Amino acid sequence: MTGPEVPFGRPRHGGRPPGGSPGAGRRSGRPRPRAAAVAAARARHPTARAWAPDRRRLLERLAARAAARGAAWPRVAAAVVLLRGVAGDDCATFARRVGVGEAALARLEGGRAPASEVPARLRGVPGLVDWSWVDDGPEGEPPRVAPA
Repeated sequence: MTGPEVPFGRPRHGGRPPGGSPGAGRRSGRPRPRAAAVAAARARHPTARAWAPDRRRLLERLAARAAARGAAWPRVAAAVVLLRGVAGDDCATFARRVGVGEAALARLEGGRAPASEVPARLRGVPGLVDWSWVDDGPEGEPPRVAPA
């Protein structure tokens, strides 16, 4: 006994037609409805196009949030948080990658450490952060993002 007709997805009987192998009776080369829907969704996603994030605005917002939380160096916090976000690492992994302890990274991300304590490995990342803005720009000036 097979299950009721299912318009999309797997049949209720586990995908095998009665008395046959899992691929028996299927037309080869014909896309399944779910695969076609996933492919269409991926084509519409911004990353499928030439979309690039607005890092300048992101740095401004991160710095404003750090300042609102009382950070002494909000631009340092914004730059370090942006770089860790781009890397996609958790705190421990990013600290190891950069060559600092987790406590030092927490101070940098919290804006409790000056720009002079930012590791050289972070400053060497090309095109993501304008370190002159982090080092000495006036607080009201928006960050300059290096061209990608």
